[in-house]
Amino acid sequence: DGTATSGAPSDYGEATAEFTYDADNSRHCVIVSIENDDILEDTEDFFGSLTTTDMAVTLDPERARVEITEDPNDGVTIGFERILYNATEGEDPSVELCAVLTAGTLEREAVVTFSTRDGTATSTAPVDYDATTVNFVFDADNSRRCVTVPIEDDDILEDTENFFGELTTTDPAVLLLPDIAEVVITEDPDDGVTIGFEMIVYSATEGVDASVELCAVLVAGTLEREAVVMFSTSDGSATSGAPADYIETIADFTFGPGNSRQCVDVPIVDDDIVEDTEDFFGSLTTTDSAVTLDPDRTQVLITDDPDDRVTIGFEQTFYTATEGTDPFVEVCAIVRMGILEREAVVTLSTVDGAAVSVAPLPDYGQTVQELTFDSATNRVCAQIPIEDDGVFENPESFTVVLTTTDPAVILDPDTATVEIIDDDIIQISFQRPLYMFVESVGTGTVCVEKVGDTSLGITALVSGALQPELSLNLSVNVVFPPDIFLRCIDFPILDDDIALEPPQLLNFSLTVVNPISDSIEIDPYATTTVVILDDDTLNVTLVKPELIPEFAGPSIACAEFSGPFAQPFDIRAQSNLNVSDRVPATPGQDFGAVDIVLRANPGQTEVCFEVPIIDDDLVEFQIECFVIAITLDSDSPPDDVQIVVDSALCCIMDDDEITIGFDPDSYTVMETDGTATVTVRILEGELAVGRTVDVDFRTVDGFGLSAPALEPDDYLARTQTLQFSSTVTSFDITIPIIPDDVVEFDEMFLGRLELPTPDPAVILDPDRATVTIIDTSRVVIGLEETEYTVVENFGFVEVCTILRMGSLAREVLVTLSTGDRTAVAPSDYSATSEVLTFDQRVDRVCINISITDDEIQEPPIESFNLTLTTVDPSVDLDPSFGTVSIFDDDGERILVNDTITGDPLYSVPIYVPDIEEMNFEMDRISLCYEIHGDMNQWFNLVTDECTSVNAYYTNFTDNSDPDFQLNVISQVAVRAVENNSMVCREILVDLDGCSVELDGAPLPMSRYNMNGISIRRYPRRVRISVPNCRERSVIMWVTCETQEIANHFTGEVFVGDMLRVDVMRGLNFGHVDSHGLIGQYWNVPVDLALFNGTQLDVGNTRYEIRLTRDGAPVAFTGVLHSLLWDQTVGDCLYVGDRQGGTIGEVEDPNDPVIQGTYKDYRVPGAFNETGYGFGRFDESLCQ
Repeated sequence: DGTATSGAPSDYGEATAEFTYDADNSRHCVIVSIENDDILEDTEDFFGSLTTTDMAVTLDPERARVEITEDPNDGVTIGFERILYNATEGEDPSVELCAVLTAGTLEREAVVTFSTRDGTATSTAPVDYDATTVNFVFDADNSRRCVTVPIEDDDILEDTENFFGELTTTDPAVLLLPDIAEVVITEDPDDGVTIGFEMIVYSATEGVDASVELCAVLVAGTLEREAVVMFSTSDGSATSGAPADYIETIADFTFGPGNSRQCVDVPIVDDDIVEDTEDFFGSLTTTDSAVTLDPDRTQVLITDDPDDRVTIGFEQTFYTATEGTDPFVEVCAIVRMGILEREAVVTLSTVDGAAVSVAPLPDYGQTVQELTFDSATNRVCAQIPIEDDGVFENPESFTVVLTTTDPAVILDPDTATVEIIDDDIIQISFQRPLYMFVESVGTGTVCVEKVGDTSLGITALVSGALQPELSLNLSVNVVFPPDIFLRCIDFPILDDDIALEPPQLLNFSLTVVNPISDSIEIDPYATTTVVILDDDTLNVTLVKPELIPEFAGPSIACAEFSGPFAQPFDIRAQSNLNVSDRVPATPGQDFGAVDIVLRANPGQTEVCFEVPIIDDDLVEFQIECFVIAITLDSDSPPDDVQIVVDSALCCIMDDDEITIGFDPDSYTVMETDGTATVTVRILEGELAVGRTVDVDFRTVDGFGLSAPALEPDDYLARTQTLQFSSTVTSFDITIPIIPDDVVEFDEMFLGRLELPTPDPAVILDPDRATVTIIDTSRVVIGLEETEYTVVENFGFVEVCTILRMGSLAREVLVTLSTGDRTAVAPSDYSATSEVLTFDQRVDRVCINISITDDEIQEPPIESFNLTLTTVDPSVDLDPSFGTVSIFDDDGERILVNDTITGDPLYSVPIYVPDIEEMNFEMDRISLCYEIHGDMNQWFNLVTDECTSVNAYYTNFTDNSDPDFQLNVISQVAVRAVENNSMVCREILVDLDGCSVELDGAPLPMSRYNMNGISIRRYPRRVRISVPNCRERSVIMWVTCETQEIANHFTGEVFVGDMLRVDVMRGLNFGHVDSHGLIGQYWNVPVDLALFNGTQLDVGNTRYEIRLTRDGAPVAFTGVLHSLLWDQTVGDCLYVGDRQGGTIGEVEDPNDPVIQGTYKDYRVPGAFNETGYGFGRFDESLCQ
């Protein structure tokens, strides 16, 4: 071969031949085939060579060159990859155009020239793109060539433009197709112009300006094309509809090169309406997306024509009001002429006349009021108060005036008069309709009174006949000045010696001498009667007995005489029931009927008779009454005897009593019964028919009792009025009892009886009843864990008992006791029997049980029992039994990982069938994982919906050698959500001082327990329990310890401090899988997989454990070590990174459990999962 080859792609056929020369054969030839291909190539050559073994033969020339000229019909096609390219100005800085070999094969170079050519886009000022020329060289290795043509970004608003790319060549073997490509440049969406109104406010005066010119201008940018903007008007307070203020106008503004300002005239309408300054608006709109309208709205202010006027005046000029009848007078003003389209304000005010608005006796209320008129209001009224003074007066008047500061308002008429008609009445009358005198007084007096105020004097005439014996008439003028309201006059009375005369009657009348108005009345006593009694008459008076006690028996009543008399006469005494305003007594039941005739004889001063009173045992009304009366028992009684008091009210006081009370006065009810019923009844005595007694019942909280029941927590309050009668003697009252789930003492409340009004006949005894509610609630208390584990050298194990169900309002006692199993007290632990107290504040009680730390190698695990007991019937124990497992620490303890023994270690046990245990000669096997982290970085160990645990790694050895970094945990951060308050808490444990912070503040106490979060500090370790969304709590120990860490390959030992994290339980328990480094390990379901045995791999240094999970084989490979680590006993297969590798952290694990790499579990901070791809923590749960 030369440049031509016989191998693929072949240019010729390889040939070998043997030439034999002799005397007859001096020339030999061979035919070499030339391959005809379609490949475009340069002229090529190959060689023919001669060789021989004949030492007598010289070969010269021994080599011949064959030159193969390219087939003139071979060629290739090169063209643009696309015939259309697109670019957006402002977004694409350039456009790439490519040419490709579309047909044929190249074995040599082919040169094609690319150049640009203007279209509507130009490469000269203003430049749309940069002119570009370049040579494309194609060969066997280069079948595609591209060039980048810069696109210029200007600020000019243009249409879409184009230019072209062209291919040319001088190579005759190259066909150019397609040789032209179009590039379309879309205008920069950010290019544009701003068009807006020339002014944002225009002004016009109605009647002065026929129109207003509004203009829009090009505010910013350059236009190289037309831009159309639409102008339109819109109403403001001025309108283009009837009545029109302006003519609606619409116009198109066309802007372009040389057209940067467009204007339109909007006609202004001149009317005769009084209006405020009004406005309408001009608006610009466009459909051109490249045009920004700013300002796109202008305001046109139309000032009203100064010649427009309106006339406002009083609706009437005279108004009347009647004092006492009209509380006010309404005065109205109206628009009398003109049209208002705006507000016009007129002030109405009052001016005193004969009527005044000032103290002490105002006739009306002074008024100043603004009256507002507008297009919808052409009548406005004001109410002026009219005072009713009670003083008699003549008609009075005041004036009402209109004023204004509005120059467009004419006031006509601007005054009106208001007259007030007085309604007061003066009343003249006798003070009494009847006067009575005995004749011996000698002088009688009658009085006349005036009712009502007046400023005028009044004279009244009192007239009438006196006693006939005097032969005189009474005629006296009584004068009342304005401030005098009572006048009295005396008249003579004749005292004669005539005994037993009948009474004399004198009638006096009253008239007004100087009437000043019809408002003076003689009413209601225009006349009066004077009775003159003869004092020689014998007067008889019935004297009633005092209040009569029922038990006192008969009572005495007497008819008393006013003086001596000479002739006897009879008096009849009777009883009756005509009692209207008292409780009537019943004859035959309360008293004996009276009907008796009494003889009055000369010389007696009184005659008396007996009134029988009946004493019974019925409780009646306290006072019952009847009437006794006397009359003269004669058809023609003597004229000289008069019964002055002929009847009297006799009242009997009832002395009987009734006892009402609870029966019984103590009740007991179960809390679950729902109700309690108490009974109130009449215990002693009886009520009379018609007599009732009201008693109020109410419930009272049991304060002062040993355990008070409270409303509404324990019962619902009841109040009721009980009405007892002769037929209703007992009531049952039902009281609702409220059950709850709280264990509490038996509680008590009271029922109380009270009289709404005092009643001496009623005794309430017993007036108090006690209701005891027997509590039926129960609680469940149990061990927090049924299985506890502890390493012997811990020294103690904390065992906790918790309130699992129900609530407490009192103390309950539970005893926690230990019992031997394989662990025996006191050699392995200290026996304990301790009483635990729970109440409303304590729902979790923990005790420490001492563990004996010896140096004796014992069985790997020993255990003892935990038992809860109680004598409280309200307490159920569940679980009441548990165990504590003690791991012996006196055997071999090796901490090994692939780097050094320092990274946190976790193990997951594998279930091994018995037969495999025998074959493998081990009791238990686990998969063991190490948690790696970079120095001075936070890594997530656990992330769940409600729990997140992060760890901070530091250098264990302070060694700066990058190949020798021992990274251990120095801080642990726990974020968790509380049970009840839904508040996120942040817990930080620091290796420095083994300190604890809660929400950024040091935790001074040794114990914190609230809303499901528990933190307990010990000298060198911290126990943390968080609720994990009310599911199974996550419990972990964080231990501050000093470790000797050895490189198990070199034996080099390092001593330093580190935090160890032991998650005891709770991960991946809920419906959302936990994640994080520990979370990933915890999710390994190896205890549910089928164990298929173990085998050594190549070199007998690494073991492989084979499992079948979900029907698929899984293999874990690692170094097998014997391990005793807090929670794992037995052999452990270390998986994860390259086991036994070099000291230092490994970036990429070979652990099939880990998702991604260890670096993927890095988090930005102690309590932060921002940007962490495996984050599970639900931030929305933190309120």
